[in-house]
Amino acid sequence: MKTLLLILLWPCMIVAQTSYPSLTIPISSGAMAMGGQPYNIASSAHLEHSQEATLFYTPYLAGISPDIKFIHADYKKDISGNSALGIAVGYLNLGNTIVKDDYGASIASFKSDEYNIGASYALQIIDGGSLGATLRFVGSQAAAYQQAGSYSVSIKSKSTVCGDLGYMQRLGIGDDNSLRLGAYVSNLGAKDAQLPTVAGISVGYEMSSDAGGNRLEGQLTAEQPLFSGSNFSNLRVMAGLEYGFTDQFFLRGGLSLENKLKGDRKYFSLGVGFKGAVKDDHWGIDFHYLVPFGVVPSESPFQNSYGLGLFIGIGSNTQQ
Repeated sequence: MKTLLLILLWPCMIVAQTSYPSLTIPISSGAMAMGGQPYNIASSAHLEHSQEATLFYTPYLAGISPDIKFIHADYKKDISGNSALGIAVGYLNLGNTIVKDDYGASIASFKSDEYNIGASYALQIIDGGSLGATLRFVGSQAAAYQQAGSYSVSIKSKSTVCGDLGYMQRLGIGDDNSLRLGAYVSNLGAKDAQLPTVAGISVGYEMSSDAGGNRLEGQLTAEQPLFSGSNFSNLRVMAGLEYGFTDQFFLRGGLSLENKLKGDRKYFSLGVGFKGAVKDDHWGIDFHYLVPFGVVPSESPFQNSYGLGLFIGIGSNTQQ
């Protein structure tokens, strides 16, 4: 029987088990280094700078193929010290879909990819408490295959609109320590679009160790898929720690746990970062690396996965 080898599309079904896998990838190297922490849009109401921009690149699922690449860029601007507007774009290159016959000969090759464009707004509504929302357009194109006596291969495009909602509460504990409580729903949209809709809650703690800028930060997040007959066996847990030396050098580590049948994102994560300053402006670079466990390492899609992130912050937000 004739076969179709979807060399680079089947990993997306493993990781996302839904359409639009780019929406399941964390959008920063720092987040990946801390166990794959998701981004709560409500946190952008508390920008450190009046303008911030980030760029993130990762050869995602490098253990399967070197052709899968993800890039994300965003820009946020503070408004009146207690709210912020943002725009973001993401692109996931899924490489080539290769069609082969019974004898292993290649018949055709098709490029598959995915993109998303979004706008966000976050507002501090009470002391330490903020709400955020994102509206996003997402599209993809992939090879569609049918067999009715002969090969029929075509490029199939689709698109939809989805959004995120988030809330974050910051609580001061003493002079230098703070607690963050967050809740979010990501990728809300039409059910028939097969979006990777999830709900999550998080707890974060930040502790400054001395006046020199050294600090320790930790975050624990639990995330649950929605609208798919899910139960708590589908829960994903992410935990991460970050230690900053003089607010310039950063060491990060994390852990991701997930059901084997729902993505099996089991890995330790490691990362480093550096932040430089010129007056009130800052720039930074981050790096992360994933170490899979729970499976034969050579068979994990997360083997040899790494990524790089760049950050630019312009001006000081005096309200923070």
